[in-house]
Amino acid sequence: MTVRVTRTDDGLVLGTPATRPEFSAILEAAGAVLVWDVATGEALPAAIVWDPVLAAEWAWQIYGVEVTTALLAADSSPFAAVPGAALESARVVARCRWARSWWPASHRAAIPALDTRLLHLQEAAEVVELEHLLDDSDGLDDELRKGLRAAEYLENEVPPSLPSVVPGLIERIRSSADDRGISLDPIRAEASEGAQGEFALAAGATKAADVGTDSTRPIAAGSAPLDLSRVTPGTADAAAEARWSIHLIGGSTVLEVAVERAPGRGSESAPQPLAANFAGVSLELVPNAASFSGRAMVPAGILLTRPEERKLTIASPGYGDGWRVDSAALIDAARRALARALTEAGEGGEGSGGSAVTTVAEREAAVLA
Repeated sequence: MTVRVTRTDDGLVLGTPATRPEFSAILEAAGAVLVWDVATGEALPAAIVWDPVLAAEWAWQIYGVEVTTALLAADSSPFAAVPGAALESARVVARCRWARSWWPASHRAAIPALDTRLLHLQEAAEVVELEHLLDDSDGLDDELRKGLRAAEYLENEVPPSLPSVVPGLIERIRSSADDRGISLDPIRAEASEGAQGEFALAAGATKAADVGTDSTRPIAAGSAPLDLSRVTPGTADAAAEARWSIHLIGGSTVLEVAVERAPGRGSESAPQPLAANFAGVSLELVPNAASFSGRAMVPAGILLTRPEERKLTIASPGYGDGWRVDSAALIDAARRALARALTEAGEGGEGSGGSAVTTVAEREAAVLA
């Protein structure tokens, strides 16, 4: 495969990086960022390089030996790239991180949630192989601790579709942790107090349900599409719409807003409330088993607003990077990933090595779907 080097004012670009953040699986390496486009499934990443000399020390382990000359050449040039020894570990770590951030779990679109324990397990097993090329290896011990915590729950719950890979990953993680003097002791208290529920969310999906806080028929109602760039990934159902309704309750005019939660989120912490704004009225949406919902008393005059003024927006406070996520394309990419994962599982690709493109969490979800 030929990869072209393009010189920019900020440095070098190898190949063509994905232009959409939601399709970019990223690994920050010393002097460069590696970017895999999950929509195409290419094995070799693109790279954005700001320090060619530093990147040249490890890039040959991703692209093959010709990349060194290409990085240090005075002019832009193509080079013949071949998979290097660290490519598979780098790709797996980047994809696990992408899946934790962007996987569009959805009841409505029938996209199953991924087991976050499996993502942490596989990422921790592979990231230790990359310490020499990481931009910041200080967090590697934390990654191993997360992997150990996942291993503690998975060793007695090995997914039937992954009979050998999970024990293999657990053994690798524990061996690496022993080599670095890391044990479970510092996190046992955390695991006993909160992680069990956290991982339970990862392993099982909540069921969607109609949300309503009052049995009265609404006097006005509507819905609005979600902008996934404004909500924390994995928070709301990727294919859901936010719903609003106005009721007369006890002589008061009440606005109710709800949006379905993503199934089996398995986040690092309990989901935070969402912020909603409808026709200038702000309210907080509190998470429950199947949704985020909230209500607020509003002036009766809200019923006189024109339809175009009845805009509903949903956001995670403090989150948002200014682009609009293409949720339909993201869901389509997930469906294709599940189809590929099912093929890999059928081919016996339950291991983390070889030519498998998907993560073990995706393969497990595909088999269970």
